Amino acid sequence: MTGDGDQIKGTASQEDVTVVTYNRAVALLALGRYDEALEELKRITTRIPTHLKSQAALGQLSLLMGDNDTAAIALSKAIGGWKPFGAEHGAPIYNLGLALHRLGKNPEAVSKWRRTLEICPGHELATKALEAFEHAKDLARQRRHG
Repeated sequence: MTGDGDQIKGTASQEDVTVVTYNRAVALLALGRYDEALEELKRITTRIPTHLKSQAALGQLSLLMGDNDTAAIALSKAIGGWKPFGAEHGAPIYNLGLALHRLGKNPEAVSKWRRTLEICPGHELATKALEAFEHAKDLARQRRHG
């Protein structure tokens, strides 16, 4: 399928095409058309890897769709470009931790959840994730020594 961005290439700047493509991806997400949104986001991030909003959206959508490798890569790229961090970055950092946890990279996941709490004190999901991780460690320790 040809996206709107492809149809205006002859008359628009690359920035304009990116805005149109990103907005189309957001609209497709809102409509629940995840596969199409994914393709639009991949189109942007391939063409402009530094488009942080698209990297973040690609990461969040990939996580939702169960592609943890792509989620971790895209969220890492987005987060790596954000300076300074603000409260709006809590969800993507938490989600990077979730992707890393699903990939079996628990120390890195815990680090991201702690970072989430540093910039968003009281972030409920990060708090619960850390509590669950600590509980699982305690149970493992009890099994080894019990």
